[in-house]
Amino acid sequence: MSPGVASVDSIGLDEVRHGGGRLDLPVFRAGPGVTWIVDAGTGAADVLLERLAGVRPADGTRVWNGQPAAGAELSAWQRRTTLVPDRPWEAGHLSVVHSLRLAALLWEVPAARERIGREISRWGLAGIGRRRLAELSGGERRRVLLAASLVPDPLVWLVAGGSRDLDAPGQVVWSCLLTRVHFGLPLAPRIAVVTGELCPALANARIEV
Repeated sequence: MSPGVASVDSIGLDEVRHGGGRLDLPVFRAGPGVTWIVDAGTGAADVLLERLAGVRPADGTRVWNGQPAAGAELSAWQRRTTLVPDRPWEAGHLSVVHSLRLAALLWEVPAARERIGREISRWGLAGIGRRRLAELSGGERRRVLLAASLVPDPLVWLVAGGSRDLDAPGQVVWSCLLTRVHFGLPLAPRIAVVTGELCPALANARIEV
């Protein structure tokens, strides 16, 4: 992670965890820039991510672009945060390309064409770009959701469910992307906070809480 970039702790993870009652979630430091939260299926970790992102925790229909809570004052890092929920994308009528264009529109992304092209290439979506989300497999839809969340080039990437439901091509991209975050390489978020089962490759990650 580059010098001067906020760590997960400094963006308020501990405050959110203990605010309004302790959640008792094990937190693993999986390396520079990557933190993993395991909640044993309680859903508490996903609520934590929603609160970190400043979105309305009661809205079960929220998608990755998460609407800020009414009257919420978002910090600078929250304005550069995207949240990927652990639930299917409901906009099945959209095509893959239109889904990424929607992400660019909602986030007012500069150089949108370039960023959309980058994520289509990264996640191997070129061959299915014109297909509707409803026609895709669960693994393909998860790839589209993750790709759309990266179009705004977020500083902080909050991913509920981790790589769960990803197909084989998506698993490869996922591993490479977290490696880029770990080493602070370009074309990746600076910070990733992930919930779900701890990845086997991170079995030796250091527990924080």
